[in-house]
Amino acid sequence: MLWDKIPVAYVLFAFINVISAIVVILNFFSYFLRFFSFLRRLWNRIRTNSKVQRKIREKIYVRISSLRELSKAVTSWDDMCLENPIAQGQLQGYSLKRFFEQLFLPPTETEPINFESGHRMYLIVGPLGVGKSLFLLYNLYRWLESSRARWWHRCLPWAWHQSFKRHVLFLSPHHYKEWAQGIAVKELENALVVLDGAWRSGDTREDFRERMNNLARIASGAFQEGDSPALTISGRVVITMREEDFKEIRRHPPAAWPDPSRICQIRLRPFKPNDPRFQLLIERYAQAFKVNLGKQKRQAVDLIAKRSEGSPIYVAALCAQFQGKSPSLVELHAMPESYANLIIRGIASRFWDRGCNEALCFTLCLLFKAFLPLSRSFLRIAWEEFKGNLALLKDFLERLCASSDKEAVTLTGHSRAIIHQILSEPKALDPLKGMAEIISAYYKDCFDADLKRFVTKILKRIKTSDSQETYLLGNIAALGQPFLKDATAVFETVLKERGDSLEKDALSDLKGRFYVAWARAARIAWGSDRYREAISSYEQAFKFISDIVDANMHRLNLHAWASLTRKHVLPVTPQQERSQLIEKIHGVFSEILELERKLQITDPATINEYAHFLWEISDYPYEEAEKWFQKAVEAVKERNLSDEELQEVHKEKQLRKAMKVTEGSLLAQVRQRIIVKQAYAIFLWRRAQEALSGNDIDFFERDLKKAEKLFNENYEELENIRIEMGGFLPVELQEVDGAHLCAQAEFYRIKANYVARQDWRLAQDLDRHAIQLLKTAVGRYPQVARLRNALAVALWRTAALYLPEYRKRWYKEAMEHLEKAYKISLEHKQYYQASVIFNTKMAIAIRRNPFFHELEREALEVLEWDIPKRQKAMLHNTMADLYHTWFLQESATGRVEHLRELLRKAHEHLNQAWQIVPRSSENYEHLVRVFCKFARHCQLANNPKGVEYYLQKALDLAQSAASLSRTIQTVCQIGEELLNPVKGRLDYDPQAALALFELCAKRMRNLRLPRIAITRLRLDMARAMAKLAKEDKDAIEKVISMCLENAREENTDVGYGVYRHILGEIKRETKDSELKECLTKSMLSLSREAYNLSPKKSINCFDLANDLLEMAILLRGGTEENKKGLLQEADQYLQEALDCLEKEHPLPEEYHRFKSRILQQRAKVSLLLGKKNEAEKLWEEAVLLEQRPRGFLEFADRCLLPPPRGFGNPNKALC
Repeated sequence: MLWDKIPVAYVLFAFINVISAIVVILNFFSYFLRFFSFLRRLWNRIRTNSKVQRKIREKIYVRISSLRELSKAVTSWDDMCLENPIAQGQLQGYSLKRFFEQLFLPPTETEPINFESGHRMYLIVGPLGVGKSLFLLYNLYRWLESSRARWWHRCLPWAWHQSFKRHVLFLSPHHYKEWAQGIAVKELENALVVLDGAWRSGDTREDFRERMNNLARIASGAFQEGDSPALTISGRVVITMREEDFKEIRRHPPAAWPDPSRICQIRLRPFKPNDPRFQLLIERYAQAFKVNLGKQKRQAVDLIAKRSEGSPIYVAALCAQFQGKSPSLVELHAMPESYANLIIRGIASRFWDRGCNEALCFTLCLLFKAFLPLSRSFLRIAWEEFKGNLALLKDFLERLCASSDKEAVTLTGHSRAIIHQILSEPKALDPLKGMAEIISAYYKDCFDADLKRFVTKILKRIKTSDSQETYLLGNIAALGQPFLKDATAVFETVLKERGDSLEKDALSDLKGRFYVAWARAARIAWGSDRYREAISSYEQAFKFISDIVDANMHRLNLHAWASLTRKHVLPVTPQQERSQLIEKIHGVFSEILELERKLQITDPATINEYAHFLWEISDYPYEEAEKWFQKAVEAVKERNLSDEELQEVHKEKQLRKAMKVTEGSLLAQVRQRIIVKQAYAIFLWRRAQEALSGNDIDFFERDLKKAEKLFNENYEELENIRIEMGGFLPVELQEVDGAHLCAQAEFYRIKANYVARQDWRLAQDLDRHAIQLLKTAVGRYPQVARLRNALAVALWRTAALYLPEYRKRWYKEAMEHLEKAYKISLEHKQYYQASVIFNTKMAIAIRRNPFFHELEREALEVLEWDIPKRQKAMLHNTMADLYHTWFLQESATGRVEHLRELLRKAHEHLNQAWQIVPRSSENYEHLVRVFCKFARHCQLANNPKGVEYYLQKALDLAQSAASLSRTIQTVCQIGEELLNPVKGRLDYDPQAALALFELCAKRMRNLRLPRIAITRLRLDMARAMAKLAKEDKDAIEKVISMCLENAREENTDVGYGVYRHILGEIKRETKDSELKECLTKSMLSLSREAYNLSPKKSINCFDLANDLLEMAILLRGGTEENKKGLLQEADQYLQEALDCLEKEHPLPEEYHRFKSRILQQRAKVSLLLGKKNEAEKLWEEAVLLEQRPRGFLEFADRCLLPPPRGFGNPNKALC
């Protein structure tokens, strides 16, 4: 047979050759395509990444993608990777793998970290020397080890994605302000962002808080806060910190701190002395350092375990001291307890009582004070100055300090912590020789004087010596204030006299140190609310800009200067000097934008901040500000992708799906785009509100449509992503989603207030939609307290507009949400958010006659919390409201002494409300409100002079706004709140509102105000006078005259309609028939003027017909023919209104409602003309148009027109 003639082995061999050939061919073409893909990506990187950006990234982080790189980074220590070099040569003679396999033991009851658990932040917390850094390295080693790919994954193209390697980014603690722009988004895919040591040497409290806030923003994907540049990156963060640093975080959590459910907290505690694992660790270290414990090994191990207090670093340090020796039990017993005591014992035995005590004390304190590395030559001079032995200095520095180069040295993190213990708690250390107490006493009593004398001597030496001594100035700059000013003066003198003789590189380095020192001084002053000092410090720093100064750091410092100047200096600058300062701020923004162009950075936050600045300083309609808001939107607009880019995006999505990675450039772009669009939408909606208050209806409607379009675009984009992700948004977009829903809900609430004037049912729908958006936000993120607070505020403010039954139910629902939000905030130790929620709760409760004693007790407890000054000021302001309401409630029955005490307490809280916050753009409106409340307080205390005085102060402060538009806007907004009776009797004060408006009009008489501001101020004055007119004939005639004059001067149909409405409100409240007739005549005059301007508007025809009808009813002494003529004219205009309505093509529901109102009025006219059958038909038609469900809400002050006698109530048809 044929099968017998063909060898089986030959067939198998041929089959294998064919398969191998196919695999080789496939691999060849795959690698060929991948090679060109690699070249394209390389070219794109070269084209888009400048040398400056690469330099920035080299400073910002170290990328570790293999075990070999990790081992190299650890052994060649750099403080960017680890806070301290591995103690006492723990890795000496060991590779990283061998160290973790043969020497290292993780703490008891501590599981290895699972970095794929879904948490956003991993906190490794523990005391000094417990082994946080080693535990971090151990887990990073395991994580990188587990990602090592099989060899066939690298060979087979279709399995290539499984060889995608993990990597670690060790962040530079000193460049935390540049993380946002320096870290490439793609670097964060499949990466861990690591910072070893949260609080670094030389940090101020402000540095620590800002660094932790930026880390939190990376972890949570938070968007920009205030005026700081936007952070557009997101990744998993791993941090090590000491217990005291973690307590500081708990006391003052950063603004962007993630929800506790997203934080994996690992608490490392010292070993117990009798723990077998710890005893095994001691034996391993003894073997590694070749320490012979002899026959009494068990007793020696127990003794070391007790002395070490369970600290592995103590064991390593002790074994290093006895390396290659055989210590006896007596020698081990003589060793002190704790790692700090062991180090101090070593310092004492090597350097104390060796003739260098004074030099040792001064040098220790000098190193502790310096926030930048000091040069060895500078320390050598200090050591010699205090008669120290130079032979000991080198050994001293090697034991306590670390250096990244040959010359500069700085304390390690462990050394700084131990020296801090020596200086603050000396009694707990070194009980044998008392060295710690002596050093501590020297630091408190003598160090400042010695340092001042030493610095003065060095400065004199620099002035008179050659150029080589000049470089010592950098060390004095590293000591900060109060020596920085003197050092700067000497440096400037040296530059003038012999600047040309200094080496270029050394001079650049020296300027860089002064730049960093002054920038740090500015941050310290800013953190202490010394804003003027912070601004001047930044200006000093800018004088020393040089090539060595990081361009991005300089950009961020310019941001800080612009923000501080805009908020804290511009509002208090005299009017004649303001234009010069504004030009200076313009120049700084131009410099920032130029730097961003050179760095190839497109930061929409810069454009947004500049747009907000232009918004503040310009007048309505803020055209220049709008241009920059539009530029910000264009900068983040999604561009059309090419086919190649679409393929890259598709590959990226596939990789994410395979690796379960959610970080990436697409989400960052979406987040940034939504933030910028939302900022533009908020600008448009606020400008629309200003336009509405000034009767600029066309501008209002245009801005409203544009804002609504932007909000809807954001909503659709987020919803599409939610659908693609299976109903959930990625972590990076969740906070953006919540903020977007809040802003959109507020927009619809504001829109509802406008719509209610024409269509109260549509306004109800908008109110319901706004509340539903907030309920959606709360449902998605139930643990976010600020969303519940926003929902409660919306429920409370909206409920005030509706009937009592709905008001009561919504008030109850609002208080329930506030209680839940308050509880969540306290559980998470978020005291600032809890204080905001309590302030809202108190403001709502005050309107409901609460238990005043209980509310007062709770409020005083909240004021004791450590919260920002601005929030405390707002609480004090609300407390004044509480006492004023309490006073009014008991004014009729309360004792005089008690009432006086209530007013005294209110006065104290109002004083606190304005004294504890500075005059800045952030506090501007708050302070104006406080002074208006002071005027109200004086009114309650029967002090009319005080009322005028505080209103004058409020107006003075309002005039400090950067633009006249902003001044009028603030005054009118506060006055309008005083005219609003819905808020309750305390805030309803038309007399104070009128006084404020009149004072403002008097002040602004000689100034050239924007048209919109003049219109709003006049309109509000007329409203205030109308509220006070009541039955006073002279006052009513004055209001009529003002309304007619203002309307004719404005000469718009909308203006005529608004002033007609004001007169209509007076008419409804007056009972005098003569006054009613006079008011009706004036209203008729206004409606005729409006009709003459716009005869094709149905509303103008309708208003004119109504006034003619009312005039016919009220006409006294007239003939029947006159009345009939008025009625016929009214019927004619009603018919015109119907014709115009048909041409306007409104929405169907709006069309039916307005047509029903017109038909109802025609029915009245027909009835008065004696046409009863026609009137009945018209009425029935009107009722049929109203036959549909009414909904479950109704405005308290809105209803349909009352039916004439003899006809059924159309409201019955709506039930």
